[in-house]
Amino acid sequence: MEGFDEGNVATSLRFIDPLWKLKRFLNIGSQARLKKSIATIDKFVYRLITTKRKNLAGNRTL
Repeated sequence: MEGFDEGNVATSLRFIDPLWKLKRFLNIGSQARLKKSIATIDKFVYRLITTKRKNLAGNRTL
């Protein structure tokens, strides 16, 4: 949940910070944290998808 909250804040800050593209390019500050948050969320979601697919495949064989 923390990764999602950090990602939400970093994305919202893009409306205020005119240098966000430079920060993203240099991978510093809030944009570096956003990148880490996105990676965390991706891992979590892919794990959920994999688990759900395994559960669905297991239910079909029963």
